[in-house]
Amino acid sequence: MRRRTFQLAAKGITFSLVLTSALVMMPASYPQVEAAEISDIEAQQAQVQSELASLDSNLVQVVKQLEDLQTQISDKQQEIASTEQSIKDGQAAADQQYRDMKARMKSMYETGDNNSLLAIMAESGSLAELVSRVEYSNQLYTYDRNLLGSYKATVEEVTALKGSLESEKAELSARQGELKTTQTNLNTMISSKQGEASNLSAQLEEAKALAAKQAELERQKQEREAAARLAQIQSQNRTNQTRQANNSQDNSNNNGGNTSRKNSNNGGNTTPSKNTTNKNTSTNRNNSSNTTTERYSGGNAIVAYACQFVGRRYVWGGASLTNGADCSGFVGQVMAHFGLLSQAQADKHGYTSASLVNVGKPVAERDMQPGDIICYPGHVAIYAGNGVVVEAQNEQCGIRYGRPYNKYFGSITAIRRLGV
Repeated sequence: MRRRTFQLAAKGITFSLVLTSALVMMPASYPQVEAAEISDIEAQQAQVQSELASLDSNLVQVVKQLEDLQTQISDKQQEIASTEQSIKDGQAAADQQYRDMKARMKSMYETGDNNSLLAIMAESGSLAELVSRVEYSNQLYTYDRNLLGSYKATVEEVTALKGSLESEKAELSARQGELKTTQTNLNTMISSKQGEASNLSAQLEEAKALAAKQAELERQKQEREAAARLAQIQSQNRTNQTRQANNSQDNSNNNGGNTSRKNSNNGGNTTPSKNTTNKNTSTNRNNSSNTTTERYSGGNAIVAYACQFVGRRYVWGGASLTNGADCSGFVGQVMAHFGLLSQAQADKHGYTSASLVNVGKPVAERDMQPGDIICYPGHVAIYAGNGVVVEAQNEQCGIRYGRPYNKYFGSITAIRRLGV
């Protein structure tokens, strides 16, 4: 297994990063979860919850109907009890009236039924009295018969009412039984749906956990790739610096050789030699000044230069690549190094995340290239390729490489390209 070690500077601390080729790839055996699977489970869960809500609503209605029926049954039972008492009272009155009639009839028989009319005639002092007494006797008999019939009719009427009430109660009880069956079925269905919902919740939790694990593995992979790219850029920078140093040394040696030959040709004249030295010194001073503005050779050169300062401090309002800069100060100085922005304005922190929205040429997100400026609400960064940026992120992270360009700072407000 190949191992590569890179030296990175982060937060002012130098540390070693070991990249193992086996870690770059996500384990093949790890379960994969697509976003569509989570969406499908969530849709099923929403459907089950909707069905549960409907079942609960139906159950509430059934319980309410059962309560109403129970009240009606109780009322019917009270009415039945009242009619039963009325039947008892009417029957008792009829029985008493019947007993009274029997007693009067018995009395009449005991005093002599056959002679009763003769007795009335004999006892009557006049015809009018006789008629009156006969009429009274008939009225008394009719009254008894009518009263007895009335009692019997009342008893029959109340008995019929009791039958009707009992029939209504039976219907209510039957309806109550049906609703109780419906209630039982609803409870069974609700229990089943709750189990289904619980199962879906477990599936969703598991799927989200797997998705989170995948996202974490992907994040780690991106960090490793970003670290490897940063190390590659820094290594290339060191190589370029070494090459430039060697070229400078070769040029110096060549200039020294030419001067020696001129001095030799002048036969030891020291004055030309002194003048030559002054010229070389002036040339070296000019070269030193020119290094502050590097010839722009493309976006990768911008990224390579910017990555030299990874690990340096973030200073709000700062515009120094070595002593600390904020996001816009960092971008302004990097771009000014290549003459793409004004060095004087960059030195006095004349560029802000708002003003950088208008520099250069607008670029679509799909057409981004390394070296492009990405503007966010209140933040700005340099696109480094491979979906990441180099930026002065915040006081905690400092100047950093490797953040995915579309995370943490909200929507992108503009992408600008300089040097075109």
